[in-house]
Amino acid sequence: MLTLLDQSDVYMTIFVPASVAGPLGVGDGARFTLDPLPGYVFPAQITFVATEAQFTPKTVETAEEREKLMFRVKLWADPELQKRYEKQVKPGVRGIGYVRTRYDAAWPEKLAVKLPCSGQSVPTLVKQTKHAMGRRRLLRWCEGCRTAIAGP
Repeated sequence: MLTLLDQSDVYMTIFVPASVAGPLGVGDGARFTLDPLPGYVFPAQITFVATEAQFTPKTVETAEEREKLMFRVKLWADPELQKRYEKQVKPGVRGIGYVRTRYDAAWPEKLAVKLPCSGQSVPTLVKQTKHAMGRRRLLRWCEGCRTAIAGP
């Protein structure tokens, strides 16, 4: 038996209650974090919201019971981001997905996009400084990890 895996189609499936699934729409922004990379937040997009509950309690008779209905939502990472971080963002990695129930609401500070350095970013020159010993030092800005890098 041969199994093929499309590395370019990376997504996360989350389950949300009916009260959260209702306002969600395809194309809405989302975020996800990955267990092996704590502290980093990746942007995503909602590409699917189930129209029927995926699992329910045995009997659904009250409004309280209906809130236990869970709907599947698919969060998809942009192909460019997938390619750039293919060693970190890959199928099978566990994490947590986040969605907003109001599309115009700002993301909380802890869910601001923060990407790890992919190693593929080319740091851009920010300024040239002089080292204490009189040698020149280049200060570069890495867009991947969003940090300054001092060079020789």
